[in-house]
Amino acid sequence: MNIDHQKKVLLTGGRAPVTLELARLFAHAGQEVYVADSFSSQLTKASNGVKEAFTVHSPVQHFTSFIADLLKIVQERQIDLILPTCEEVFYVAKGKSVLEKYCNVFCPDLTYLLKLHQKYEFIKLVAEKGLLAPRSVFITSKEELPSAWEKIGEEAVLKPVFSRFGSHITFFDKTSIPKLNFPNGEYVVQKKISGQPICSYSVLLEGEIVAHTQYKVEFSAGNSAAIHFRHIEHSKIENWIRTFFDGEKVTGQFAFDFIETEKGEIFPLECNPRATSGVHLFAGRALPSSFLGEKRELLKPSLQTNRMIALAMLIYGWRNKGLWKWLKAMHQSKDVIWSWQDKKPFFYQFYSYIAMLKLSRTIRKSPLEATTFDIEWNGDDK
Repeated sequence: MNIDHQKKVLLTGGRAPVTLELARLFAHAGQEVYVADSFSSQLTKASNGVKEAFTVHSPVQHFTSFIADLLKIVQERQIDLILPTCEEVFYVAKGKSVLEKYCNVFCPDLTYLLKLHQKYEFIKLVAEKGLLAPRSVFITSKEELPSAWEKIGEEAVLKPVFSRFGSHITFFDKTSIPKLNFPNGEYVVQKKISGQPICSYSVLLEGEIVAHTQYKVEFSAGNSAAIHFRHIEHSKIENWIRTFFDGEKVTGQFAFDFIETEKGEIFPLECNPRATSGVHLFAGRALPSSFLGEKRELLKPSLQTNRMIALAMLIYGWRNKGLWKWLKAMHQSKDVIWSWQDKKPFFYQFYSYIAMLKLSRTIRKSPLEATTFDIEWNGDDK
């Protein structure tokens, strides 16, 4: 992609802090930034780095209208690049053949995305690559659970093949099987792996890793949604990612959740083929060039970079590691929302959070589930 002049970039998923981060980075790099989301109180609309924000249809409920909305923005604003950030990426990918007639779309095809998003298919793909994978069994009903557990043979985890934030996860052993109650559907029963959770985030351009980071999960909201981020060097994970993508000429953002055992073994649990909080660890003007096609050395954050979602740390963080470690992390880390050059999103986040709470009550879902209910892909091809 030629980047010798200013580009017009459309970020979808404007509700997310990572989208705000990307909007600021692109604006700082001299690009013209637009955002779109089906949540009208999207956080990123308050940023002075955003030229214009749009409210679009929910891709879950109105896919055709969602693509039509994006197409209208692309044509009227002469967008050069669409960059999906959240789970709407699956719907953008589904409409990619239409959208890419008018601009570049930074995501793989839907078929490849779903191999990574569906948790059992992902584990199969990991094994095909010759990498370690947790022992896993696919089931569709509670009646299959005893035989699945026999194949695992020890403490296991039950989770839907489509889920996020560690939600709807149940740990169990043989004695607790009769007590489990869950609706029929597609699940993976997986051996529980003990160790240190580590998340990675990578940007790939035509199969080449152009940006990469990883960070330990130490503070989280819910079972696994990290809210504090510190870049670490980890050659085993970097080599794992290179092996996994070897021979794949894909373009997109890919994040993995790993467990590192006491023996130093690396086990992947799932893949999020979209932007994740690893974005917050990058600073300056360099990351946008990874999306805009500029060839360069592998981009990594500065060592020991510390970021946090301060509001989430105040609500959840103190429950995770004890008061002293929480206070130390709060003192050493920079909030991902606050910026002296772009103050409005910090104050707007409270309005956005209240709007999300109201929405969660209306749709009778938890606040965490409400953040994605209108954009998430759960295998429903509508």
